[in-house]
Formats: sequence, C-alpha cells, structure tokens
Amino acid sequence: MDTDTDEIDDQAWDLIMKCCPVNRNDQADLSQIKEMLTSIDTEEDCRPPATPLLLPEIQVLRSQRPEIDPGLAEHVLRKVQVSRIVAQLPIGFDTVS
Repeated sequence: MDTDTDEIDDQAWDLIMKCCPVNRNDQADLSQIKEMLTSIDTEEDCRPPATPLLLPEIQVLRSQRPEIDPGLAEHVLRKVQVSRIVAQLPIGFDTVS
C-alpha cells in the first residue's frame, strides 16, 4: 500500500458506500445517513486556522493585468521567428532578393 496516499477511515468509507451504492435500491435514506453522521467519531482539528483572503487586495492585483492585443502579439512573434531564421543563415547569404 502507498504510504503517501491519504486513507479514509472505515466509518467514512461506510458512509460513502451507503450514499453511493452500485445498486441504487441499496442507497441509505436520509434518516440512516443522519444516524451514521452522528455516530462517526471525530478528532479535534489541530490545524492552524485558515487565513482569510483579502478580496479587495486580490481584485487590485487582478485589475493591474496589462491589456494584450492578440494581433500585435502575433506580429511580434513572427518578427522573432524571422530574426531567428535569419540568424541561422550562412554569413554572406543575401536575404534581400
């Protein structure tokens, strides 16, 4: 078994299997699900509290994106491609015909 994989405890797996059975007729009803949820043993969550996202600051960062002109970008890329091709030509090769 892969030790890097998170494991689901047996109670949670049973709940998943009861909620999503292969045969729909075997699906637990709401009262059974509620009973299973109340009987699940839970541990204290020792993780640090989540830091809230500063929505206005994020929106400012997103609004500062430059506007991109696809036609101009294509033109510049073509010039770069041409200059790379020309750079690979032998010295003295006449590029203007």
